[in-house]
Amino acid sequence: MGKLADLTVLEHNLFEIPGDAIAETKVDLTLVGGKVVFRRTEGE
Repeated sequence: MGKLADLTVLEHNLFEIPGDAIAETKVDLTLVGGKVVFRRTEGE
């Protein structure tokens, strides 16, 4: 049986941007228990 994942996808790779830009990085997608609970839309 497969495993369910909790994860967050960000708009930028935090290892490739300046530290002061991390706070402004937006969340694109959040999965909890393998289900999408948040998906950023074009206008957000």
